[in-house]
Amino acid sequence: MTRRINSATRAACALAATGSLFLTGCSKPAFETATVTGTCTCKGEPMTGGLLIFSPQRTSISSTGNNLGKPSHALIQPDGTFTMSTYGDEDGAVVGKHRVELNLAVLEDGDPEQPCEYAAKDLYVEVRPGENHLEIELAPTSAETASR
Repeated sequence: MTRRINSATRAACALAATGSLFLTGCSKPAFETATVTGTCTCKGEPMTGGLLIFSPQRTSISSTGNNLGKPSHALIQPDGTFTMSTYGDEDGAVVGKHRVELNLAVLEDGDPEQPCEYAAKDLYVEVRPGENHLEIELAPTSAETASR
């Protein structure tokens, strides 16, 4: 048995196909990004590796919706430098306030060269339009501060 597709169904399928091509092909990022480079140190010494993550946070001037923007990430280089990426390689981070996180699990062998344990749980940065160069100093932890 052969079914005939009416013109309204054909038009709806064509519109859906065109819409999906538009959404995946030519759309630009939903949130403004700005270039972010910097250095990550602990006790004045450069971190020699790790994954740095910036997670957008709500502020009084941020959007009222639930989506605050896509998190950005960067691998910390052996000299402590980093360049953030969000939608593409080294395109920066979403403009606004971010919580800073550091993941050392990406390091091979646990990297004994790291200068100290880190405490970044209450570390925030502000990304402004244009170019940003950030100096991120991680606070050293000790048995005393870790138990608080």
